[in-house]
Amino acid sequence: GHRVLLVQTMPRFSNQYRYDPGSCNLPELASGSCDVWMPLTYAQTQQASGRSAILDVARDSGALLLDPGPSLCPVGACSADAGDFVTYRDNNHMSAAASEHLTGVFAAALRSLLR
Repeated sequence: GHRVLLVQTMPRFSNQYRYDPGSCNLPELASGSCDVWMPLTYAQTQQASGRSAILDVARDSGALLLDPGPSLCPVGACSADAGDFVTYRDNNHMSAAASEHLTGVFAAALRSLLR
C-alpha cells in the first residue's frame, strides 16, 4: 500500500563525449571554455538497458517514475556547465549545485505521491 518514487538514471558523459574538469585550468573553468555537451538522446541510448529495467519496474509495480534528464538537460542537450553552476563534476557524477537544482523537481514528484 505504499506509494513509491523511482528515479530514472542520470544522463552520464561517456565514450564519445568525455568531461574531465581536472584537465582544465581555473580560467578555463571560470570562463566556461572547458564546457562539453552531449545530446540527451545520446545519454539515454547509452544507458538504454538500465533505463528500460527501471521503466519496467515502475510499470510493473505502479511506482511513480521521475526522469531528471529533461531538467538536467534542457532543450535536449546536457552540458557540463549550466551557466550559473557546473552540472557535472566528472563523467559520471553530477555536482552538488546540480543536485540543489533538482530539489524542486524531486519535491514536486514527492508531493504528487501525497495526493
